[in-house]
Amino acid sequence: MFRLPAHCRFAAAAALAAGMLAWAALVGGCAGPPVVLHNFKVSDGAYTFAGHQLQWVAATPDIGDIATAPVAIVIEGDGGACQAHDPRAWRSFVQKFAGNFTLVRPVTVVNRLCDTPAFGRLDFSHRLRELAAIVQSVRAAFGKRPVVLVGHSAGAALAVLHANANPGQIAAVVNLSGGLDALDDVMRALCKTDACRSEAEAWMARTRLNKAVDEPDKVRSPKFFAQLLDLPVFEAWNKYQGPLLLLHGDHDSAVPASLVRASLQKLPLRANMTVRIESTWGHDILYKRDSWVQIDAWIKSMKFP
Repeated sequence: MFRLPAHCRFAAAAALAAGMLAWAALVGGCAGPPVVLHNFKVSDGAYTFAGHQLQWVAATPDIGDIATAPVAIVIEGDGGACQAHDPRAWRSFVQKFAGNFTLVRPVTVVNRLCDTPAFGRLDFSHRLRELAAIVQSVRAAFGKRPVVLVGHSAGAALAVLHANANPGQIAAVVNLSGGLDALDDVMRALCKTDACRSEAEAWMARTRLNKAVDEPDKVRSPKFFAQLLDLPVFEAWNKYQGPLLLLHGDHDSAVPASLVRASLQKLPLRANMTVRIESTWGHDILYKRDSWVQIDAWIKSMKFP
């Protein structure tokens, strides 16, 4: 059975983030009061991927300009564990966090195969192909409305990689707790001792040597982590030129805020990049109302074509 190094297991599994964002100095610019929207239309859509019949759930607020309002697709992270699909939880999520936009939460292959041996045979690269199918289905359902990808943790890397591969298709990207760096740099930053650093380097070397190995169990395989280690994450964020919002927390135990700050300095300033690193946030900001208030205000301030 494949396991992460003992020193880094929890943080690195959550951190496989590898995804992330660019520099801008607008630390409080998205602040504002919560948007209270009482009336939502909840709808479902379907898509097919790798022989699986899958779905997404969406919440659309009752606002006057909804015909031109963006559609935000949540792309969740992908650590050593996964979240099985719960219809009530999916509906509750989109209704709780939708703002002046339609919020879509997909039910992915990962969600469907949780707690099955097939989960261990899933690699990471399938998620890019699956995301393309999700975006195609959502765009077909909502017409010409702008699409915003909201990626959490490793989902942020998926968001920017998809946006780069499909120019003109994605109006903006939101990076929630994703950071800017590849998994190997994140793991090194997480280590505070020489013992941890040595173990992390040894684990990464073993993983790359065994990158073809599946794991016939309910845990992630060497193939999965090797693909994460090889993702050109920083290069992807440097290449992306569209609107970006990065939200991160000083208490993020999976992707250190210090690494994010250092990497931001390496990227050029652009007017359409907004960054907020909040002192009280951790890695779980996908489920925090305050982060969605920031997302809503930022989306509302954008002038999408």
